[in-house]
Amino acid sequence: MITLAKYRKGFVLSMALIFFFIMANFIFAEAKVFVEEYIYQASEADSKISSRVIALEQVKRLLLEKLGTYLESETDVKNFHLTKDEIVILTSGIVSAEIIDESWDGKTYYLKAKISADPKDVANSIDKLRQNHRKMKELEEGRKKADELLKEAERPKRELEIARGGKERPLSAFDWCNRAYLLALSGDQTGAVEAYTRPKSSES
Repeated sequence: MITLAKYRKGFVLSMALIFFFIMANFIFAEAKVFVEEYIYQASEADSKISSRVIALEQVKRLLLEKLGTYLESETDVKNFHLTKDEIVILTSGIVSAEIIDESWDGKTYYLKAKISADPKDVANSIDKLRQNHRKMKELEEGRKKADELLKEAERPKRELEIARGGKERPLSAFDWCNRAYLLALSGDQTGAVEAYTRPKSSES
């Protein structure tokens, strides 16, 4: 009887473990993982922090575009009559990116990040958000502001490259002050001071 009882206990425990692993695999199978990398080539106008801000924004966009493409082809999102850009904007308010790896060598900023999400849950959230016109407008405005800040952050680099090619003037004092303001917003106080004093140092 003791042997039979132990056998039954072991059998029940084994079945419980098998059930647990089956359910765990089923749950985790629902989540999809999307991974992207981005390398930002810095210029003299960039600091480590400003380079990271730009690289992080770009890698997030790549991830959201990849997630949006998947959702559009594999879920009910394809029936929502949304543009690809609208899908990306809506998913930005639902999921967040997780940084896997990053490095800075003084010239390039490397970022690797991922998004883990249940496509069905995201699709359901998108369906609710698209019917909330106020929230959707807020997300659209947030995307526009992010676009503007990204352009402003990259403008000094573009102008410096053009100036070196002899096609346009070098950065003006106003450009460097604007750069200093953006760096201050990103938390790079040292870079902001350097950018603010750059026009004066170039004059001497």
